[in-house]
Amino acid sequence: MALTQEASVWEREELLTGCAAVSQAVRLADVDVIAAYPIRPYTEVMDILSRIIADGQLDAEYIIADSEHSQFEIVKHASAVGARAFAGSSGTGWMYGFEALVVTASDRLPVLFLVGNRALDDPGAAWRGPPPQESFQREGPSRSCS
Repeated sequence: MALTQEASVWEREELLTGCAAVSQAVRLADVDVIAAYPIRPYTEVMDILSRIIADGQLDAEYIIADSEHSQFEIVKHASAVGARAFAGSSGTGWMYGFEALVVTASDRLPVLFLVGNRALDDPGAAWRGPPPQESFQREGPSRSCS
């Protein structure tokens, strides 16, 4: 009987959407806690991560928060006690959770964040105006990507 070896991440190629690529990056970062609250374009990342956890590819606590503010508080406190944590949002969700984000950055907690690119206005203005990253980056986050 021949033994089959599982291919490493470097031995295969896959064509992924941007959201799927972010989800795979979170899996490879081996996070312990994921806090989720749906807001586009971030919702697809959380859907894919939930499937990755359900398929046994990642051992992490998946917490559905009741708001952006709550999800940022969850990952802030998880990181403060030593867990590797991930959350994200876009547009007005960043502004709603900004209080927790500023404290996370000032306490130098190493949380992994996804900053979805979306305007700070109603959904009709999805591609107009300054993105929330401009405010967030001035606060000195531990990690951010867009």
